[in-house]
Amino acid sequence: MAAAAAGKALVASGLDVADIGMVTVATCSAIDRSPSIAAQVAARLGIPSPVCFDLNNACAGFCTALACADHAIRAGAARHALVIGAEKMPGLVDWTDRSTCILLGDGAGAAVISAP
Repeated sequence: MAAAAAGKALVASGLDVADIGMVTVATCSAIDRSPSIAAQVAARLGIPSPVCFDLNNACAGFCTALACADHAIRAGAARHALVIGAEKMPGLVDWTDRSTCILLGDGAGAAVISAP
């Protein structure tokens, strides 16, 4: 899901994969700890050598990842960043707890942000 959303965001941006200098994924449902989901997405999309990291953050994860990418761009560490939020919750949810399980599901979204 993360790679599919990221691929769509990359196409919509009009940039080439080589232009992306940073990939970050916000998720609290990652099964793999290493390599990071961000590194797996970068490899799947063929992004040559980005800075990659995951943020283990649920509800505010995408906003936190967006802020990290913004700070990296403002600091000159990257010119273009791919920011992804992705969750796959069904395997982690207690389906007998009807007060919370109905609030959680699967989904992914992504954006490319760039320096002005």
